[in-house]
Parts: sequence; C-alpha cells; structure tokens
Amino acid sequence: MESNLQSQRIGQSSTLLLREARREDWPALAEIHLAVLPEALTTRLGREYAFSVFYPIATAHPHTLTILAQEESCVKGFVMFAKTPHTFKHLLAQRRLPLLYAMMRHPGAFFFLLRSLFETLTPPRICWLEEPPTNTIHFFLMGVEPKSRNRGIAKAMLEEGLATAKSRFGANSCLVQTHTELAARFHLLNGFRVIGTEKRDGKVFTVLLRDL
Repeated sequence: MESNLQSQRIGQSSTLLLREARREDWPALAEIHLAVLPEALTTRLGREYAFSVFYPIATAHPHTLTILAQEESCVKGFVMFAKTPHTFKHLLAQRRLPLLYAMMRHPGAFFFLLRSLFETLTPPRICWLEEPPTNTIHFFLMGVEPKSRNRGIAKAMLEEGLATAKSRFGANSCLVQTHTELAARFHLLNGFRVIGTEKRDGKVFTVLLRDL
C-alpha cells in the first residue's frame, strides 16, 4: 500500500518528497541503514541479509510502515514503525534459513540475536511514570544520510509517518524507546514526553510517548 505523496520545501530551492517505501527502494534503505545504524542487528548480519531478507520483508508486511524522504530521485532518509514492539523480531524468525546463513557468516550477530530473543520472552523491566494507551504504534528506527542531516528531514518524515499510522492503523499514540540523549532530545522537541525508563543490555532506555 502506498500513501498519498506529500511534498515539502526544504531550504530555498529543494523539494522533499515524502512517500511510502516500494520494492525498488530496498537497496537505498539498506545502504542508509548500514551507514548510520552500526549497532543494529540487521547491520551485524551483513549487507546481503539487509538487501535480500530484512527490507523485502519489513517494507511489505501489513503491520509495518516505512516512510522515506526523496529529493531529486535520491533517497535521503527513512523512518519505520510497527504495530507491536516485537514485530520485526518475529519477521526475522520467519525466515530461519537466511538468518542461520547470515549468522554463520557473521558469528558476532549470533549472541546479539540470542540476547534479543531472550528479551522478547522475558517481561520488560520498565519503571512507568504513565501507562501507555493500548492502541499504540511503535517507532522502530530512523536513518538520515549524514550529508542530509540538520535540514528538517527527520522531522518531516516523522510527521508524515505518524499521520499515516493514525489513519491506517487507528493508532492514538506513538511509543519510542531510546538509550541515546540525541534521539531522546529529538523526540522531546517533536511532541513526545517521557513516560518511563527501561533497563536493558546494561543500558537505561528512555521511554517516550506522543498522543496522535
């Protein structure tokens, strides 16, 4: 499914096109992912896995949403949402043979994946300041190519994604968990509020919510 195209002026001369990702966008999304998200599981599993397995599944599943920003036919960034916090882990598990092959080629990813699956099976250790609503969309990840940062592209993608998620999934809020100060500050500046903290992987994650 594809959302209505949205155009937005960025700077004095460029027009940014905001739209849902399509099949032909997989390579561009994977390149940005690998470049700006080095700690992500998909990055650890290697370029071939990102190109041939993760993005074909993630961008086509009805419970996920990927919005990208395009400028002069070049993809500048993307943002991904999911209906549940574990949607993408479950999608990965459905393609076991490619996953096993990728782990054989990149052994360090094996322990990372085991830890991620263990977290899925254990209750989260979250200290809530405010309970999130039940009909909540989950912010999964965002990437903007380094040369295109600080131009308002991330904010534009976020707003388009939230509007699409609200109309398609009937979501009334968006939840995000982050352990970086930069990401937390970005979301606070864009209408999110802190509703809790979560301890995971020896890190403290800030849990933020925005009403839609």
